Amino acid sequence: SILRRLEACGWIYTDTDYSYVQRTSFRDYAISVIRTLLDIEDEHKAEYQGYIYAIYTMARANGNNAVGLRQMVENTDALITGLKSLNANIKIYIDDLTKHSTVSEILDALLNDYYSNVIDKAYHRLLTSDNVSKFRPEIVERLDSHARSERYLKQTAKEIAVQDSISYEDAREKTLGMLHYVIDSFRQMDDILEDINKKNTRYQRAAVNRARFLLTSNE
Repeated sequence: SILRRLEACGWIYTDTDYSYVQRTSFRDYAISVIRTLLDIEDEHKAEYQGYIYAIYTMARANGNNAVGLRQMVENTDALITGLKSLNANIKIYIDDLTKHSTVSEILDALLNDYYSNVIDKAYHRLLTSDNVSKFRPEIVERLDSHARSERYLKQTAKEIAVQDSISYEDAREKTLGMLHYVIDSFRQMDDILEDINKKNTRYQRAAVNRARFLLTSNE
């Protein structure tokens, strides 16, 4: 009954082979949803360097231009989503400060929870190994060069025209649009990073001030 319900809701499909054996499989979008739910349950944190380094590597690569450009766009989307999620997570910690009524609760939230789940896992890497500034200059320079290269645009547009079944002119516009999207995203990334830095400073200062206030009140 569970299998029939899943099939009726579009989560799975069933094939019957020549031996009358039925094989049940998840649909592609169902797999994506399940993976996302598992990541949420496991508190999966984005590996920012994986996205940045992948974009950096593909920007330097030659050949398979269309595939590389699409992957750069996908990784840029994932990188920005990860940074916005980190920014939102810090905001949650700031909002939760008012729920702590004792100094020990505040110190536990700051020194254990916040440092373990935000500083050590994400924020520290953004300032060191995953620093966008390490890779951004060459990424932007190479993509700018691609956008001005008639040879690159012609080859990539031809590949995209075949893959998407569109005209060469539309494929060329699409190529330029994807290149400029990645370039603009990296140039504007400082706004998100600056907001993350401000929220991090704000949270730590607010936690310390609230602890001091509670200590003074107790005295």
